Amino acid sequence: METEGLLNGNYSFDQLKKYAEDLATIYKAEREKTKSLYTINKEIKKYAEDLSFIYTEEKAKRLELQRAYQDIQKMFMPFKDVDGIKSNCFDEKNEYLEIFGYYKGADELSGDYFNYVKLDDSHYAVIKCDVAGKGVPAALIMVEVATIFTIYFKDWTIDKPGYKIGSLIYQINDILEDRNFKGRFAALIISVINIRTGAVYFCNAGDNILLIYNREQKNIVKYKLPQSPAAGVFPSSLLEAQSGYKTVSTVLKKGDTLFLFTDGLEEARRYIHNHQDKLLENIEMEYVENGAERETSSEEFGIDRILNIISCVFGRREYRLERKNGKISKENNFIFDFSVLEGSTEDVVLALIAVERIFRLYINKEAGTGQRITLDVSIDMLLKNCLKQYEDFFSNPVELKDKSTKKTYSCLIEDKQFDDITVAAIQRK
Repeated sequence: METEGLLNGNYSFDQLKKYAEDLATIYKAEREKTKSLYTINKEIKKYAEDLSFIYTEEKAKRLELQRAYQDIQKMFMPFKDVDGIKSNCFDEKNEYLEIFGYYKGADELSGDYFNYVKLDDSHYAVIKCDVAGKGVPAALIMVEVATIFTIYFKDWTIDKPGYKIGSLIYQINDILEDRNFKGRFAALIISVINIRTGAVYFCNAGDNILLIYNREQKNIVKYKLPQSPAAGVFPSSLLEAQSGYKTVSTVLKKGDTLFLFTDGLEEARRYIHNHQDKLLENIEMEYVENGAERETSSEEFGIDRILNIISCVFGRREYRLERKNGKISKENNFIFDFSVLEGSTEDVVLALIAVERIFRLYINKEAGTGQRITLDVSIDMLLKNCLKQYEDFFSNPVELKDKSTKKTYSCLIEDKQFDDITVAAIQRK
């Protein structure tokens, strides 16, 4: 009777039976799919874990490789050791001369090069070189320039080659031009300094502007070297037929300071952020030639700031760093009290580096401890002594177990350093 009631419906018994069988088939198929999806999910999870492991290993290898590259390059520059670790600073002092410099590469491989060599009791040779570009080609050129410089001055005497250092520039030009690195060249200045008389002999390629601080007049003089192409661009035979690489001289009086720095300092840039640390696009008007204006969302450190900082450190005065608007005014005006410094070459070089770092730093309390920046201990100490807003920036130190010449802080963000920075000050005492 129950069967008859069922058959009185819209479906026959056979239809319902087939429907049930279809449902069973579908269920079985879906179950198999679920099993497959579960298996696939397990495989994806394992693959992701493997990738994470590989990434961690590769990151560790890259960091190890980066340190190795940096250590090798540092062998070519006169960095001083701090507890067995090569620092970013170099210095030299005697009764006639004081040299202090600082270097910070933008990447693991650098194209900047600075070095000095004591030739005899009266003379030093100095080189500052900036290779175009970054990475392996720039590093190779830097090493070649360093090698040629070292060999050239190994057997130097006042009689031969003496102050005639143009031949060294031609040697560098020949080797770089012969290598034919596309788009790679070296802008450099080489000098020989008589530390007793103050006479300085220069030969340059591509880079022709020097800054000399006159202690007696308390001002900075821009000293122009002859115009000349960078090394590696043209054959020496062609250059010799034209104006070539010339040697010129000037005199440093007692207390005067010669500055040598690569364009990574002058051309350092920051991006303008709003109060939420988001980049602002095209909010500022920048004056260009003929009184025209253009919009920009970034700002260059610039030569004017460099000149002002040098004057304030030597004058032991207060310096105010002003940044273009974008965030609240408190975070765009910073006061450095340089009256607490001695006004030494070390002070002025570290001050330039310290102000440039603050130029690119932003406070971000919401970033948490995962967002970190590092400072050289020497830069951190100068900021602690001179920057009135120090506690605003560096109130969240991160304690690290390993021995380091760095200080680490969280809750800060930093615009990228786009180019290598090398700054050196040479003072006649």
